[in-house]
Amino acid sequence: MFPRLRWPYLVLLAVLAAVALPGASSVGALAQVTVARLEARASGLAGAEPAPQFARDPRLGAVPVADGSDPQLVLAIDPLEALPAELTAPVLAAAIEPPPLLPSVFADAQVVSFYGYPGFPVMGALGAHAPLDAVTAVAAVAAEYDALNGSRAVVPALHLIVAVAQRYSGSDGLYLDRMDADLLAEYVEAAREREVLLFLDIQVGWSEVLLEVGWLADALREPFVHLAIDPEFATLRSGAPPGVAIGSLEASEVNEVQQYLATMVRALGLPPKVVVLHQFLDDMLLDVEAYEDVPEVELAIDMDGYGGDQAKLSKYDRYSLSTYSERAAIKLFYNWDLPLITPEQLQALPRPPDLVIYQ
Repeated sequence: MFPRLRWPYLVLLAVLAAVALPGASSVGALAQVTVARLEARASGLAGAEPAPQFARDPRLGAVPVADGSDPQLVLAIDPLEALPAELTAPVLAAAIEPPPLLPSVFADAQVVSFYGYPGFPVMGALGAHAPLDAVTAVAAVAAEYDALNGSRAVVPALHLIVAVAQRYSGSDGLYLDRMDADLLAEYVEAAREREVLLFLDIQVGWSEVLLEVGWLADALREPFVHLAIDPEFATLRSGAPPGVAIGSLEASEVNEVQQYLATMVRALGLPPKVVVLHQFLDDMLLDVEAYEDVPEVELAIDMDGYGGDQAKLSKYDRYSLSTYSERAAIKLFYNWDLPLITPEQLQALPRPPDLVIYQ
């Protein structure tokens, strides 16, 4: 399955040109998503469509809650599903100190990735290649960084858009098209075979962030698979479809994802999960001072605007090196950055990015 609509990218490139840069074009309760919360977020939005009816989704079921209030919709895939009790009980017992975390991927390595959707080069460099060919192509770029990186290693990665924002609401009202499971599996297996990282990118639409993360639980259990969330397309609060307005994420949504992934990391003995948050405007990420410090998760703020090198580096300092960013990331646009920042320029920065994303 391929996304049905791509025009928001073209529209948003123009929007970014105007506003992103000067001069340039989320075990249990943690896995519950309630209809009431969606309705509350949608209420008061003039002209907004009705809140999505998740009960139509066969992978979700309504269950009563203890206080007799409205039923909750429970995420069908939770991070501990099918795990034996002898594995989950020790790490979740408060009286038992958890074992030390495995090292972060960033402990001694920088990551260079290709971003996009299969078969659509206009959405990013990944789309110009078949899965294994994309690994080969990004590895060549990663080698350029490795040559400048001294003793720090460079790890290639694929950054795959798995939920694409849409202009039309669709039958579920979520303005979102999820990638077919078989296609996603091809990229998981390619990353496994070539021993590279895989980032799964969610564009949110009018969905719940934690719900979309739940769809990816099987893949996220892999130690080499990480997560990215794009607030640009999370537009429910505005009442506008993706591509018409720039969206945002609340701190509570980010913290829900962190806690969900933290449970998975501890139960399965995984390395810390990276959560990439894209940002090019202040109000894309709300209440950042309320972000929780979760050892099992590393938040990487990706400066996601395009334009001239000086403007991009200024926004890199503002967002990627901010107090709420645990790892610095930057996205480079092959066809939109004029001039394209070079590996030499990035590696010469006082704090080079931990993650470089090529779109």
